[in-house]
Amino acid sequence: MIWCRSKINRLNNNGIKVIFCVYNISTSSQFLKESLKNASNFKSSSQKWLLRQINDSYVKKAKAEHYRCRSAFKLLEINEKYKILRSGQTVVDLGCAPGSWTQVAVKATRANVPDGARARMIAALNGRPVNVVLSDMAPSASGIKSMDHSNIIKLCYSALTFAKETSAQGGSLVMKAFDGSESKQLVTDAKTVYEAVHIMRPQASRKESSEIFFVCLRYKGITPPQQGTDEHNSDIQNVMTHGNDSGSDRGL
Repeated sequence: MIWCRSKINRLNNNGIKVIFCVYNISTSSQFLKESLKNASNFKSSSQKWLLRQINDSYVKKAKAEHYRCRSAFKLLEINEKYKILRSGQTVVDLGCAPGSWTQVAVKATRANVPDGARARMIAALNGRPVNVVLSDMAPSASGIKSMDHSNIIKLCYSALTFAKETSAQGGSLVMKAFDGSESKQLVTDAKTVYEAVHIMRPQASRKESSEIFFVCLRYKGITPPQQGTDEHNSDIQNVMTHGNDSGSDRGL
């Protein structure tokens, strides 16, 4: 069963809120093993996926450490390097299915998880500036590399727009994308509102994946617009999202 809800997590010490949209989904190894028993009924691609999941060291580690999926270790590595998550922050995780990034953020900010919920994230923020915006969003894969790259870049611009509207001075933004021709322009645009933008591939990223993570540091606010408009602004409202691989890092 899959279900979702927005949660407001209150910090015990000073009442600072950390706001998330949380998705729960069964990802247990028992579920994978049961599925493997019936693998002959699946397509060959599905069989390969099941075998890869069962043999993946990060999947096993996620289960042992009670994370919903292996992507938790990508954010853990990013945070180890850039120290973006700290106790008492307000954090928003966009498109967080199945929710492992939310789990990492809750632990890092020492937030509780009560039952209270709000239907709308912006309303729940109630004007509170956001310290960290996280986006592990990805579009439904088309199988066409250039199209998938373009669509996920649009999601990154959507996350960047949200961060501009809600971020506190000095805030951070982490976004996932697939590397491609539009990555350089996204970095250029992000640097208009962040002091530094780094591109990172965590160790937990699969070798065959083209995914990269943009780590935007020290939000400095919006400067007066220059002549011309961002061509992506008209696109980001039309993207449908669904949420969710060696280890080099380059700063731009």
